[in-house]
Formats: sequence, C-alpha cells, structure tokens
Amino acid sequence: MKRHKKNYSATEFIINARTLINTPYKHQGRVAQKELDCIGLIIVAGKLTGVLPANFDFKNYSRIPDGSLERELDKHLIELYKLQIGAIALFKVSALPHHCGIITDYGEELGLLHAYENVGRVKEHALIPWWRSKIVKIYGFALCDYG
Repeated sequence: MKRHKKNYSATEFIINARTLINTPYKHQGRVAQKELDCIGLIIVAGKLTGVLPANFDFKNYSRIPDGSLERELDKHLIELYKLQIGAIALFKVSALPHHCGIITDYGEELGLLHAYENVGRVKEHALIPWWRSKIVKIYGFALCDYG
C-alpha cells in the first residue's frame, strides 16, 4: 500500500463517513450515496479522508460469518487497544465476528456509524450497551491520529 506523508485526524474520517449516512446497504457495495456494506463504508470514508489510496479495496470476505472479515481487517489495519472516537470496531453478532462500524462522538456519548443490513442503510446512533458488548477488536488506520 502506498504511504501518504500527511497524518489525518479521526475527526476528518468521521466527517467524511457522515456524508454517507442513509446510503442503501448492499453486500460488498462500494459506491458512495448508492450502495455500501459495513466495510465498504469504512473503505469509502477512508479514501475520502486520504488514509487509503484511491485504488484500495478488498472483497475477500463472506456474507456468512467465517472469520474472513476479521482476517482482512487484521491484514489492512492496526489494532488499537482502547475504544476511541474514529476507531473501527469489529463486532461478533453471530457465531464469528462479522460486522464493523466507526466509533463516533454522538452527542455527549459514544456513537456507532455503520452500514447495517437489518436497517438497510448507513446510520449513526448511540453505542448502546448491546452493541458495546459485541465488540471483539478495535482497529485504526496507520495514517490517522487518534489523540
């Protein structure tokens, strides 16, 4: 992956991701305002922010939970060790981790911005205890400042 010289803030990443709210959900979707899945949201927002090269993508993951999404995130992102704004959370909502989203500042609490098949679109809401309990790993971009 080509390295950029500038470090970007987590705030920039969230601002760009929020422009994608209400984009319809589609598995392996990668088109802003038209179709995104959970990792597609992160890839498109990462490209808009500049933390990912314009040609970056991966689709080596299954619709059925099989661990492939976690393997891809492990390969392309860095692991963070605390929940923080701008981080990418991996969730286990079934047998294996199979969903991810962006941790945001949502009013006076932490939020979750994600493309969620059950609601059919990209949405942001409070990081309620149910979602928080499903987090298995936290990631970030090497070129993003989380301080």
